Amino acid sequence: MAQFDVHAVPAADADYAPYLVELQSDLVSGLDTALVAPLVRRADAGPIVHHLNPVIRFGDDELVLRIGELVSLPRTVLGRKVGSIKSDREALMAAIDVIFFGI
Repeated sequence: MAQFDVHAVPAADADYAPYLVELQSDLVSGLDTALVAPLVRRADAGPIVHHLNPVIRFGDDELVLRIGELVSLPRTVLGRKVGSIKSDREALMAAIDVIFFGI
């Protein structure tokens, strides 16, 4: 698993957020846990704070990263990997900078 990999949330829990995105560096990919944040459908995301909640295109979906809902989960509970949003690295890193450093 790698930074910015997208994991499907099991159908029973996917009403709010159909995906989780892994945010931690590949340098710590050997940990038993992963820092992830939900990707929420734009229509369900509510107000979007510039730089904090980037809008991401993934397949046919327009999703919003809810980095304020960042959580550490055991890797064993992550859903299957369904893709990557590494191409959105700049926006994702900006959100990480805002949530942790206020810049």
